[in-house]
Amino acid sequence: MDKIYRYHLKTNKKLYIFLLATFTIGLIAGSLSSTFLNNAQSSELNNFLNKYINQIHQGQYEIDKSSVSISNVYQGIIIALCGLFTFGILFIFFLVGGKGFLMGFTINYALLNLGGKGWLLVLCSLIPPNLIIIPTIFFQSVIATRAILRRQEHKNIKRGFGNNKFYKEYTIFNLCALALLLFSGIVEVYISPLFFQLFLNIFY
Repeated sequence: MDKIYRYHLKTNKKLYIFLLATFTIGLIAGSLSSTFLNNAQSSELNNFLNKYINQIHQGQYEIDKSSVSISNVYQGIIIALCGLFTFGILFIFFLVGGKGFLMGFTINYALLNLGGKGWLLVLCSLIPPNLIIIPTIFFQSVIATRAILRRQEHKNIKRGFGNNKFYKEYTIFNLCALALLLFSGIVEVYISPLFFQLFLNIFY
């Protein structure tokens, strides 16, 4: 397993670097954009986050568990579908950059405007599920991009699934990624709020 992991990283090193650069650019752009909100937008977002934090603190946190769990899977499904079309490569990098933008925006805003509670929000609610989501999206994006590039190199690869080994492997890899994304949704819904509430009760 370790050899397979090393081989995968070695053969796809450049793709991972490009994806990391795209994600980092999105992260920086999101962080910067969070400082340019006008007073009305900042006040509205601040009220929303404080309401969320207070609900967690008081144990009144309610959420549509199915929608949150599935939302991560939707991202994976979109990436998997993008890998079936040549133009999908643009959407893959756009999704990765967009993920970085949202993370950068949320993290920077929470840290700058919510004080200690913002740090707890980031450490307990945002980081745990994303430790699963981001590597999985990177892996899936590499698999999808490689599929596009390989299909361009070998025009004889059929687009249909059928008995084609190429698409069977592609399907298996993506199903594994979707399973991880589903698990990240479970972490986001069931585990992160518990840790967040625990530390809120300790420090506040």
